[in-house]
Amino acid sequence: MSLNKQVVLIKVEELWDQIKKAVLLKANDLLDSGALDLEQYSDEDYLLPKLLLCAAAQEIEDAYHPLTPDQRRQLHKLRCF
Repeated sequence: MSLNKQVVLIKVEELWDQIKKAVLLKANDLLDSGALDLEQYSDEDYLLPKLLLCAAAQEIEDAYHPLTPDQRRQLHKLRCF
């Protein structure tokens, strides 16, 4: 059975809800880790939140990374757009 666009987007939205929770948990863990000096960052900009998102995104990419050569080729093709 093939997927249609709407079904795929619903699945992406479901995954996004899970990812959002995971990112917030990771950001909280990173802030509690003691690895950062919060005094170095301004609450006027988004530098630290962006850094936290990058760290969490790397972890998510590692968890979701394709395993088979065919899946890796598909991901590579998608990244070209």
